[in-house]
This record gives sequence, C-alpha cells and structure tokens, in this order.
Amino acid sequence: MKKTFTILLTLFISLSFSNFTANAQETNAESVYIVITKRHFNVEATNKEEWQDRELEYFKKVTSQNEYVLHTEVLKHLFTEDNTEILFVTVYKDWADLEKSGDRITELENAAWPDEKERNAFFEKLDGYYTDVHSDEIYKSYSEIKNFKVKSIDPMIVYMKNSKLKLSGKEGKGFLEFNEKVTQRNPIIKGYYTFAHHWGSDSTDFIETYFYTSLCDLEKSNKEMDELVKVSWPNEKDRMAFLDDYNNYFTGKHQDFIYTNVPVLSK
Repeated sequence: MKKTFTILLTLFISLSFSNFTANAQETNAESVYIVITKRHFNVEATNKEEWQDRELEYFKKVTSQNEYVLHTEVLKHLFTEDNTEILFVTVYKDWADLEKSGDRITELENAAWPDEKERNAFFEKLDGYYTDVHSDEIYKSYSEIKNFKVKSIDPMIVYMKNSKLKLSGKEGKGFLEFNEKVTQRNPIIKGYYTFAHHWGSDSTDFIETYFYTSLCDLEKSNKEMDELVKVSWPNEKDRMAFLDDYNNYFTGKHQDFIYTNVPVLSK
C-alpha cells in the first residue's frame, strides 16, 4: 500500500537521521527536502487509463489534501534504462513536515475510505499496477540557486542530469554565476530544479532537472546554452578558464534520464 511505503520510509529515516546528519551538506532554511520513490509498473496488469484514474482518485483524496506536502510530480519513463520505472517525487518544506506527513496520510486515507474492506480493496487494486520492487532517495535542494517552476496542463519533457560531485581535490567554483548568466536566461527551459544527495545510495549525486515543452526544445536548448556561454564570456581564454573551474565541481561522469510528467498528479 502507498501508506505502508510512506510510513516505513518515514520511520526508517527518523531512526537513521542521527547517523548521517554530520555528513549532510550545509544549506540554509529555504532549502527543501525531496523524496523520490522509484516504483515499477507490472507490465502484465497495467491498464494505463485505469491506472491514472486510480492514482488521480488517491491524489484528490489524500495527496492534494496533505498540508505537509508542498509539491508532487509523477514522472513516467521516456528514455531511461528501464521502461517500467515510474518516479513519485514529493517535496517537503522541512524535516518536521516530512515526519508528520506519514501520520497525516493515514488520517486522510481512513477518512477517504472509512470502510476497511473498501479501503483494502482500493489499495489492493492500486498496488496491483506495480511490482513489489521499489527504492527511495532523499535529496536537499540548493536554495542559493534560483529555481523556476513550470506551469502546464499538458505533459512535459523532464530531463534529469545526475552529475557526480567530487569529494576531494581542487574545489569547483562558478555554479551560481553560470546559473544566473546561462540557465536563467535560456527561454526554452520552462522549469529548473537542483538538488543533491542527503540520504540514499550515492553521496556524490547532484541532480539538475529541466522541464521542456518537447524533445525538439530539449535539443534546441543545448544550442542556446552554448550561445549564452559565448555571450557571457566572449573572450575564449576567459571562457575556458571559467569552465575549467566550473568542471572542478564534478568527476566528469554523469547520467541522463528523460521522463514525461503527469500534470493531473502534480501539486
């Protein structure tokens, strides 16, 4: 059940929090927590229209009513290594709200389906669209970077770039400057979010998420970025020096994932 995943995750995180707090990156109070749960469609049982209807019912009765949840996105595979994967992204204002959310979910579910048999039947049907395999990651946003939100009633292309941070060696610099001079000025990018590892499998994760209207726009955006870099640093020597410093943030290894979102399940 959805609530089982959420309650167990919240409990485990609460018990584990003291073990990794010392290693967490320092961010200010404006940072938010992002929980990404990856589930997998049951390819033998999934009727996509019925699936969306069920998830939408849950969203309207529970997720959208949960005051501790700031934002949500549901991202479906487009170009990733696994065509069954689906990401449930949930954003919380702070750690306290993340912990409170589990109990609130239980309250809302009981209120939405007061009859236990009907409630169990609903979740049995909903869970039947997925396999039992899932994974959870928690990230913390970079509040210093200007994120901008996407507003669309149509599905959008969501490109996630997972760069690997250097944990030692020469320190990188210039990310904020690049964000202001290039990313923020690119009109093709309709939404942009950044966050880094806080709890999960890989402490080097640094993820940038871009929203585009189409795959064509994603391709156009890369060309626009190149032009903006040249405009921002017209002197080639200065440009190369800046990019060398910028690239010192990362190991040089990254992963690319492209999804589509489900707007009716966005909060």
